[in-house]
Amino acid sequence: MIDFGAFVGRFHPLLVHFPIAFLLLAGALELLALRPRTGPPWLAARFPLLVVAALTAGVAATAGYLLGSSGGYGGATFDLHLRLGIVVAIGALITALAAWRRQRTGSGDRVVRAALVLTLIVLAIAGHLGATLTHGEGYLTEFAPAPLQTLFGGGPDRTAAAFTGAPERAAVYPTLIQPVLQRHCVSCHGPGAPRGGLSLDTPDGIVKGGDHGPVVTPGRAQSSELVRRLWLPAHHADVMPPRGQRPLPPADAGLLRWWIDGGASFEQPLGELELPPELRPVVEARLGPLSIGGPTIPAVALAAPDPARLTAAAAAGIDLRPIADGSPFLQVRLMGREPPADDGRVASLAPLAAHVLWLTLADTAITDAAFPVIARMTNVTRLDVSRTSATDGGLQALAPLAQLEVLNLYGTKVTDAGLASLAALPRLRRVYLWQTAVTPAGVERLRAAAPKLEVVLGDDAQEDAPTAAGRAPIAGPPAPR
Repeated sequence: MIDFGAFVGRFHPLLVHFPIAFLLLAGALELLALRPRTGPPWLAARFPLLVVAALTAGVAATAGYLLGSSGGYGGATFDLHLRLGIVVAIGALITALAAWRRQRTGSGDRVVRAALVLTLIVLAIAGHLGATLTHGEGYLTEFAPAPLQTLFGGGPDRTAAAFTGAPERAAVYPTLIQPVLQRHCVSCHGPGAPRGGLSLDTPDGIVKGGDHGPVVTPGRAQSSELVRRLWLPAHHADVMPPRGQRPLPPADAGLLRWWIDGGASFEQPLGELELPPELRPVVEARLGPLSIGGPTIPAVALAAPDPARLTAAAAAGIDLRPIADGSPFLQVRLMGREPPADDGRVASLAPLAAHVLWLTLADTAITDAAFPVIARMTNVTRLDVSRTSATDGGLQALAPLAQLEVLNLYGTKVTDAGLASLAALPRLRRVYLWQTAVTPAGVERLRAAAPKLEVVLGDDAQEDAPTAAGRAPIAGPPAPR
């Protein structure tokens, strides 16, 4: 079905330039008329110009009204622009009528010029608001010198305040996502001009969505209207940004899709999300270098580890490396398997407990006796005790590990009874449970108690693995370390 009003309304951006040109030209002729030597031909052209200006202003205002009525526009800026456009048309008509009277009586210059000046002032304001609808708030002062930006309230806030801490602690939305929306979306979907009823300048606006419903489905980027429109072909009628505008760079579009797939949280730090390799250079360019693997770095002040203690630990067959250049935190791995000495080797790490960030004890002969020492490593974020003799008793000792995010229990003797202690770990986001003695019912209870916890399982039960409560254990692939 043809929408005649919308069709005519689309000509508004073209038609609006005609009254602007005619009114400005009429104003220039009025200035020339102030000179004593201005000839009659110039004076005679003033009245026709004002008549044409009034006619074109009326046509442009009508087209603008039809464009606004066709949907997709709204907000205080749009409403004021529409009203002022009508005022310009009325002012141009009044000016033309005053010029007609002057033409007949030979007097009335002051009335014509006063009406024309007022109309031009309103025209300037309406034009500025129209450009704001198209280009966004602060477009006029975006590249102005700093003193002018201060005088006029500054340009648009296109970037978030610089984050000065460890990049892994940076909240993803304000540091990575909000600047993307500000650069590419807020000009049309901001507080003053929310096209389609959609404001993308605040978390509340993003959650609320627009006239057609939500645009973000947390955890499901492919089902989100925002992502769908960003990835449409450039010639598609629904593509965003609209046809004719510069599309989002693939890196920015990828960031938005990754953020939504990760849950679209407005507070979650970078260290709690899995960062795809293709996005790591983008994030590092904006936040700074990430630590190896992008771990969360606890916000604690810590001096560098004692070199003598590092030397002693290395002599015991423990591999210790800085998590990043200049960082006091360590990634630690027991080398080899030395029963029954492995518990003692873990105990030798006690003086360095605060410095341990990643701890790998896989394929060692540790027992539950090592876990009280591990519990003293309160800054550890990743712990791998896979293929060891760890049991439920060892897990219960890990309660002090408030920073723990990833726990690998593959091939251990953990049962359903030990899973209850995992739900109490506040930052735990992933646990590997392949070839353990846990049951599907125990896993479901764990998921219910900790909805944000990802439990990594496999597809097939192993006949030769230990069982619990007469049921086969759950299988799954070994987790990478």
